[in-house]
Amino acid sequence: MTNPTTLAAANNDPRVDSAYRDIDGVWIELTYGWANLYDEPNGGLHGIHEGTARDALRVFRGVGPCDCPDCVAGLAKASR
Repeated sequence: MTNPTTLAAANNDPRVDSAYRDIDGVWIELTYGWANLYDEPNGGLHGIHEGTARDALRVFRGVGPCDCPDCVAGLAKASR
């Protein structure tokens, strides 16, 4: 899977629930089953917050599968 290079592209990525910019910076919220392993190698961090889109998309390269209890429960609920 290729990594998005813009926030618009991130919003079309199946790993992303939402990607947006606000007064506090750029946010990428991940869907169940994915974690920000760049900032938290052991999983459990399900979002990215950086000051710029460039930095957020750089961190996004570290997104990987997550099987924490929250993700397992969320995936089970979504499959019903």
